[in-house]
Formats: sequence, C-alpha cells, structure tokens
Amino acid sequence: MAEDPEALLQLPPSAAAAGGESLSELSPETATPEPPSSATVSPGTEEPPGDTKKKIDILLKAVGDTPIMKTKKWAVERTRTIQGLIDFIKKFLKLVASEQLFIYVNQSFAPSPDQEVGTLYECFGSDGKLVLHYCKSQAWG
Repeated sequence: MAEDPEALLQLPPSAAAAGGESLSELSPETATPEPPSSATVSPGTEEPPGDTKKKIDILLKAVGDTPIMKTKKWAVERTRTIQGLIDFIKKFLKLVASEQLFIYVNQSFAPSPDQEVGTLYECFGSDGKLVLHYCKSQAWG
C-alpha cells in the first residue's frame, strides 16, 4: 500500500504517465492545495480574538445627579488611562472643562488618573466586563 506513491497523492493522469520524474518535482504543498489556503484563512479567523484581547468591555453607570449616558457599555483599549476615560466622558456628556468628574471601581474606590483600564480589568473585572461608576461629586472613598 505505501509502496505506490501515485495512489497516496492521487496524481492526475498526465503526471502519472510522466513517471517518477514528476513525483520528485511535486512537494506536499503543491500536491495538496488546501493547507496554503487554510493557512491564509486561519490568521483571519484568529484576528477577532486578538482584537478582543486589545479591547475590554466597560460598563459605565451614573451616580447621583450626573447625566446618564445612553450607551452604557463601551469597548476600550487596555492601555487607556482613567484620565483619558474621564476626558472622554466629559466630552460625551458635554460637561464644562472646569467641572470635576469622579470615577469609582465597583462603588468602592477612586483609581489613580494614570491607572490603565486593562490593569483594573484584570484585578476587578467580572463577567467579562469592568463596572465603573461616574459622578460629578465625590460619592465613595
């Protein structure tokens, strides 16, 4: 069974008639065109999970008299800082630059403005998201 290479490779009749010379010219890549095509498809299928690793889901909840955002769930880059998030929320809510905005993690503490969101997610994230509360006045901590 293993002695007949033509049966294993299933060569077309023209290659089989040529004899052993075309067998040496054929490589596994040219004999089976599927591995190169699946190799080109697999990076495309692996790309979305890579994107989810770069971005995390955060859930923003308003506290007190702070305006509520219509969109509560956001995909944010892991490297974004809390200060960058505060600036985004202020701009989104059209707050005056002089108004303060406080961010709290799990209704318990205010993270440092230079803290990265990805680090907070690793420590305090649950159910695939990080819950952050925002308010215009100091609420917790």
